[in-house]
Amino acid sequence: MISLTIYETINAQVPYLLRSVLPDGLPNLKSLKISQISISDDEHEEGARWYETESGVFCLASGSEEASREVTNGYIHSIARGAPNLEELCLHGEPITRQRYVRQVLH
Repeated sequence: MISLTIYETINAQVPYLLRSVLPDGLPNLKSLKISQISISDDEHEEGARWYETESGVFCLASGSEEASREVTNGYIHSIARGAPNLEELCLHGEPITRQRYVRQVLH
């Protein structure tokens, strides 16, 4: 597979797929399109609160503060580790800032 489009993902589900579900990742993948959706309660969505540390340790965020991450804070790094030959990356959807996520969870 050289191209993949994934629709309606939540938070870190794509890095979770590439790093945890598929331990060998997708080394031949050249193009990846990720279409994110907004959701306020992701507690039961597999991989939504998953993240990977800089040292490659897989973790599960326990709360909204810990789950809140910027795209550059581990997200892209996990994608690069799972698809090391990626040449094109398209991120589509509404970004959720930490303040907006916390506000949605509290209401």
